[in-house]
Amino acid sequence: MVLTEEGLPGIVALVQQSRAVYQRVLTWIINKISRTILKAAFVAVAFLVTGRFVVSALGMIVLVFTSDFAKIALATDNVQWSKHPESWDITGPVELGSLLGGLLLLEALGLLAVGWHRFGLAASAGALNTFTFQALLYFGMVSIVSIRERRRFWASRPSWTLLAALAFEASIATLVPSLGMPDFPPLPWHQTLFVFAYAVTFALFVNDFVKAAWVRRRADGV
Repeated sequence: MVLTEEGLPGIVALVQQSRAVYQRVLTWIINKISRTILKAAFVAVAFLVTGRFVVSALGMIVLVFTSDFAKIALATDNVQWSKHPESWDITGPVELGSLLGGLLLLEALGLLAVGWHRFGLAASAGALNTFTFQALLYFGMVSIVSIRERRRFWASRPSWTLLAALAFEASIATLVPSLGMPDFPPLPWHQTLFVFAYAVTFALFVNDFVKAAWVRRRADGV
C-alpha cells in the first residue's frame, strides 16, 4: 500500500474496500454452492422420481451461460462492508450455502410436483423441459438478490451492473418459454407468472428470512 496523503485516512479506505471485496467473495461462494446443489441434485432426484430427464442438455447449457452474467456482475456489486474484522474461515459460507441449496432443492421439487399434476407436464417432454429450465433460471436469479446481503434483501440496492445482468437473465427466463425455440416449446403466460411468483415467494422471502436468522445466530455465537 502507498499512502498518497498525510495521516492515515488511506488505511481506513483500504480496510473498507478489502472488506467489501471479502463480502463479494462470500456472496460468490454461497451462490455457487447453493446453485450447484439446486441444479445437480434437482435433476438427479427428479429423474429418480419421474424416470425422466426433466431438462435437456441444451437447456442446461443455456441455463449455465445465462446465469454466468449475474455471477460475473457480482464483482461490481454495491455491498455493505462489515464493521468488524473478518476471518477467512469458509465454514460459515459453506454451511449457509448448503442450507440455502437444500431449501431451494425442496422448493423446486415442490414446484415440479405442482406442474406435473396441475399443468400436465407428464404428457409432454418438451413442456417439462421448458418448465424446468424456467424454474431453475428464476430460482437462481431471485436467490442472488437475497444472498448478496447479510441482512434482509431490501437493506441495500444491487449495483446497476448486477441489476442489468439480472434483468437480462429475467428476460431470457420469460421470453424463451413464452415465445418458444428449438427444444423449448412455448408455455402459457399463466404458467410463467405462476413459476415467477413461486420463486419470488420462497427464494426472496422464506429463504431470505432463514438466511438473516442464520447470520444473526452466527454473529451471536449461538
